[in-house]
Amino acid sequence: AAALRAFCELCRRMPPGPLGKAIVESLRHEGAVDCVEQVFCVFSHYEDSTEMLEDAAAVHAQLSGVQALLTRLETEAATSLLRVAGLKALFEEGRLDSEFFSAHAAASAMEACERMVREANEYNETGKDAADPPIDTTRLHEVASLLSG
Repeated sequence: AAALRAFCELCRRMPPGPLGKAIVESLRHEGAVDCVEQVFCVFSHYEDSTEMLEDAAAVHAQLSGVQALLTRLETEAATSLLRVAGLKALFEEGRLDSEFFSAHAAASAMEACERMVREANEYNETGKDAADPPIDTTRLHEVASLLSG
């Protein structure tokens, strides 16, 4: 996932033209998004895989768009580590490229952050089994604050 992220970032830094677009389209066509979906499915509950999840989320957003990643994050359970990693990836991508977010995508990201924080708090207050550990909402709040500016 890290190599795909680096490759996508390299393509984004290329001068505008058909080559960068052709490379990104080839990545889409050859299944890069399916590859990162596999990373999401397999590793979204392992605490030591957050960096890999962030890389995969960045690739997903670069190839499919911000809105597609937000939609994907919202399908995850409140306990999924992918949510925080995905929001962090969006923050990092936006920091690297000021044109990464459209106005609509930025508003959608803000709404998604609010919803995810609310869902995590609700889970901790009422929705979990007594034996389940609570969600550590500190990191989610930090990343949501970074993303919302």
